[in-house]
Amino acid sequence: MCNKISKQFERKVEDELLKVVNIGVSDTHDTLTFFRNEFSEWSSFQAKSKATTQLSHNKITVPTAPLSAIIENHGTPYYVKIDIEGFELKAISTLSKKGPLPVYLSFEVNQDWLRILDLLETLGFDGFQIVRQGKGFLPDPPNPAREGALWPKPFNNNQSGCFGLELSGDWLERAGMDAAMARETLDAGARQARGDARGWHDIHARRGSAL
Repeated sequence: MCNKISKQFERKVEDELLKVVNIGVSDTHDTLTFFRNEFSEWSSFQAKSKATTQLSHNKITVPTAPLSAIIENHGTPYYVKIDIEGFELKAISTLSKKGPLPVYLSFEVNQDWLRILDLLETLGFDGFQIVRQGKGFLPDPPNPAREGALWPKPFNNNQSGCFGLELSGDWLERAGMDAAMARETLDAGARQARGDARGWHDIHARRGSAL
């Protein structure tokens, strides 16, 4: 995948507008077993996950680095998107108030979401939104654009929508976010009971003090 991306965006790499780092994101410098599922989006470092329990898979070893080290090596990002199939908490746990932090950060909702929110709060993130993913749930980008250039078409199932200033919802304080998650958990359970898809979500966080 890294080779494919590097080739597809070769000009951006040459112009130093893009850096592709072929490494797993974790909480340590290490080499870990990676479970590569035939449906690539389920691949994960987590042994007990869709990576191993659904469809076929094989195992490879992958060098890893802490998220904090990657940021220190390549610069403080404005926005960090994290969707790494169960290792989100490990990655975010390496960030520190003393180190560089992004203004915006998002992660896919998983079983660690409450612990991640607790951690983000200690890091100074004080605004939150939950965004359901997938075609039909992601609002169109605002026009005119509030972040960079306009993306002139609807999002599809392979995209995660807007971030930062372009999010359409209200930024919630922590208590409001907990209430929103409780409502969404109930709604997701009801969808499953009806035989519908549970759906998946991203939680977005921002550091208001950095705006």
